[in-house]
Amino acid sequence: MGTASASYLVRPSSQYKIEDKPREALPIRRLQIDGADTLAVNELVQIALGKVDNFESIIQEYGIQFLTGLNTVEDIVDALHLDHLQATRLLAILALGKRLFGHSQGSLVQIRGIEDVYQYSRPMIHLAKEQLRVYLINSRYQLIHEETVAIGSTEYIHIAAKDIFQAAVERRVSAVILVHNHPSGDPTPSQSDYDFTASMIEAGKLLGIEVLDHVIIGLDSYASSLPVQEGKAGQHLSKAVDK
Repeated sequence: MGTASASYLVRPSSQYKIEDKPREALPIRRLQIDGADTLAVNELVQIALGKVDNFESIIQEYGIQFLTGLNTVEDIVDALHLDHLQATRLLAILALGKRLFGHSQGSLVQIRGIEDVYQYSRPMIHLAKEQLRVYLINSRYQLIHEETVAIGSTEYIHIAAKDIFQAAVERRVSAVILVHNHPSGDPTPSQSDYDFTASMIEAGKLLGIEVLDHVIIGLDSYASSLPVQEGKAGQHLSKAVDK
């Protein structure tokens, strides 16, 4: 049999594959050796679901809390572009996490004023785009649930009142706090911020849900966008807590 032609030779690929990494560097191996706390979120997802394209960049752009607002398989497919099997598995993981590690009554975040809102929301300063979040507040002024209800450009967010209050209606809470970030780092409310807050306050009244405050998160500071008629900026929440 003659020597095979060089054109039929298969050259080894120079591409660096995940299987070629040192065994200790693989996320699953690091999980086994060092524990889950040493892995990034995207690495944990890779272990649970397999390869997920662009997951890390999505988390960097929108923040890890973005996942808490994904409540259906369709939500996950649309937001993360997973296939239905991966989306179903991720939904099960998120649901299990909520049940196992959800806040107990004794560990709920206490909201005594706007400063508490700011301290809890500070991770939002790292987001590249504006996000609007709704914090559901119980009768003891504890944060019992939060949802990211809108993600916009660096300049604006479009959102309807029904999206703001849906979670509050479903969970039968009577007060909410709205929070959004200014990627510019300057928390000074714009006129559109004031107008939006005023419209949400009026919409909430129709539903029996009080908007305690709408806090804007900046790089090193914060501001309330409550309309002037609702009281001195930043004081409405404090007055409610003191009732």
